[in-house]
Amino acid sequence: MRQLFGLLLICCVFSACSKEAEQKQAQAPSVSEPAISSSGELSVQLVPSEPTRTSRIKAMVSSSRGAALDLIWRVNGQKVETQGTLLAPGVFVKGDVITVEVNSEGERVESSVVVRNTPPRIIRAEFESTAVQTGRDIKIIPEAVDEDGDDLSFSYLWIVNGEELSWIDGSVLSAERFKKGDEIDVVITPHDGESAGETFSGAAFQIPNAPPYFVSVPATSFKANTYTYRVEARDPEGDPIAYSLEAAPAGMTIDSSSGMVRWEIGQNQAGEQPVRIVATDSDGVRAVQEYVLTISYQ
Repeated sequence: MRQLFGLLLICCVFSACSKEAEQKQAQAPSVSEPAISSSGELSVQLVPSEPTRTSRIKAMVSSSRGAALDLIWRVNGQKVETQGTLLAPGVFVKGDVITVEVNSEGERVESSVVVRNTPPRIIRAEFESTAVQTGRDIKIIPEAVDEDGDDLSFSYLWIVNGEELSWIDGSVLSAERFKKGDEIDVVITPHDGESAGETFSGAAFQIPNAPPYFVSVPATSFKANTYTYRVEARDPEGDPIAYSLEAAPAGMTIDSSSGMVRWEIGQNQAGEQPVRIVATDSDGVRAVQEYVLTISYQ
C-alpha cells in the first residue's frame, strides 16, 4: 500500500563534501571585509551577509546628515536597473557578486556580498509499489527541488524496529531485512555536491500482514460426472490457510485443510455454475479465486 510521508523533520547532519564542491568553493569570488562600509558619516551594509538565489538583499544605509541618497546596484560589475534599498531575487544566481554603491553629497561607500549555494529540499517521497508487505523489497522514491539547478543525490538511513541499518545506503530495503509486524522508518538527505539539505522522514509504519495467494488454476472444462480440483494457496508469512466455498453449485464441497474440491454433478445442474473459493490465513486476511463451470449433457 502506498504510504504518504508526513513532513516530520529529523535532525540528521551529514558532513561530507566532494572534491568538486571543494573546487567550487575555492573558485568562488571573494569579498573584502568588513561587511559594513563606512566613510565616517555614511555607511552601508548588505543583509543577509550570505544570500542565496532566493534571498531579498537589503542595503542598510546609515547617514548622520539625513541628506538624499543615490544607490547603484551591480551584479558582477554590471549595473542593475532597480531603485531603492532592496534588490529582489531573479537578477542574480549562485556565485554572483552583488555590490551596492551609495552616494550622498560627495561621499561614496559601497558593500558587496557573494550569492551562496541554496541547499536542496525534499518535497515528497513515495513508495514505488502501492503494496508494502513481507516478501517484497521496499523502494522509496524522493522528489526534491534545488533552486540553483544542481544535480542531486540522496543518502538513506533505514531504521527497522528502532535499529539503524547504517550499512544500507540506498533507496531499496531488501525483503530479507523485515517481516510482518516490524516497524520501518527511513530518513532521506538530499545533496547537491556542495551542501546537504534538511533531512526528510515520514512517520514510522508497520509491515502489515500479507494476504495469501493462489498458485493453482482450476480446470473449467472436463468430461466426467464428478468434478475434482485440488486448490493450493500460499501465505508469504507461512501462516496456515483454511479453504472455504463462498459460492458453489449444490452438492460441491471443499476440504478446509487440503483444499480438495469435489462435486457429484446432478441431472438438473446443466448450464453455467459460478464458483467462488476463499483462502483465509490465521489473521483473517483473505484471497479469492472465482471461475465458472459450464455443464452440458451429451
